Amino acid sequence: MTQLNLTHTAAPKTTPPPRMTTARYAKSFLTKGTIQLYIFITAILTLAAVATFGVTLPMLVTALVTLVVLSFLEYAIHRFGYHTQFFFKHKLTARLWRNLHYWHHMNPNDPRSIMGWPQYTIPVVVLVTVPLGWLVAGAPGAGTAVAVGMLLLIAYEYAHGFAHMVAEPGSGYGRMIRRSHMLHHFHNETGNFGITSPVYDLMFGTYYRDPVDVERCPTVRNLGYTDEVARRYPWAGEGDTLHH
Repeated sequence: MTQLNLTHTAAPKTTPPPRMTTARYAKSFLTKGTIQLYIFITAILTLAAVATFGVTLPMLVTALVTLVVLSFLEYAIHRFGYHTQFFFKHKLTARLWRNLHYWHHMNPNDPRSIMGWPQYTIPVVVLVTVPLGWLVAGAPGAGTAVAVGMLLLIAYEYAHGFAHMVAEPGSGYGRMIRRSHMLHHFHNETGNFGITSPVYDLMFGTYYRDPVDVERCPTVRNLGYTDEVARRYPWAGEGDTLHH
């Protein structure tokens, strides 16, 4: 594949992550410190919510509402947050935009950019789920929503890493997720925003299953941060490494 000539943001070459079997990937995923932290938090929150409030219908309703809302936010944040040019035009948000998504598109094979950063992901989950759960079922709902949010975060990270690192997905769903995400990275980034599911891409007309369905986008690797744009907003391209 021919890469764009972006000398102002040229990144050092990285060694592609090893392609794995599904079983090997699952084992590797569970040994990552960030995922173990997520699992620990999820387990503590779940046990605390059940021990304090029991399992009630309002809590089950909260869990369902949280699942629906967060699955939509997965799509919406990716499409309207990570892929908008608004954030690199402002110095206060440019570095966040660069570290969260720009680097990942410039260097899809860099393992440092595949998994999210807990200092960002956990606060986002809490800020979204606490008021959502409280609105549905008060304090029990808030506790339930945070626990479900953390569980969905684990699922998101698993699916995203799966798409990048598993060579031969054994299931049809796994193959669909991987193909959809690879097309997003290497063919046209204006579609296939869902990571764990294509539901909202299908609903809003942004899903495509084959390269012949849409033209290749020239900004697939730079998200619109071209040489010309960089001259106006140079701060968005500053820095050459990721620091977790």
